[in-house]
Amino acid sequence: MNESQISILETLDEEDYHGVLHKIEQLTAHDQNHGRMIIAKADAYYELKNDIEALSWYLKYYQMYPNGGGVGFALFGAAVCLKNLDLQPEAYSVLQLAPQDHADLQKEIEDSKERLAKQKQARDLLVIFNM
Repeated sequence: MNESQISILETLDEEDYHGVLHKIEQLTAHDQNHGRMIIAKADAYYELKNDIEALSWYLKYYQMYPNGGGVGFALFGAAVCLKNLDLQPEAYSVLQLAPQDHADLQKEIEDSKERLAKQKQARDLLVIFNM
């Protein structure tokens, strides 16, 4: 990584998420497509509570670097965004793709299972409306 990219990661550590996005925009197209910059951009959008934009960048990382070192983090981040958007089945499916040793993965999988079970129970109760 070059000096500008390192500065972006420091800005991310300082929790200046708008600053991160601004600094990434100043990079060359090549440097913007560095895997760590894609994750940094996704993280900044996530922290700014823009789950759609964060999801798009986590998925971009996965598409560009399906075997990259950050794939577990990208998939985990994408799944959490999907959960925040209440797309529970999709989140559960994405969690299944993450490396099984990823931090907090099992906790998120269990949470997804519980949410899906509650949603199924609620749908089953709606049978009185023929839904």
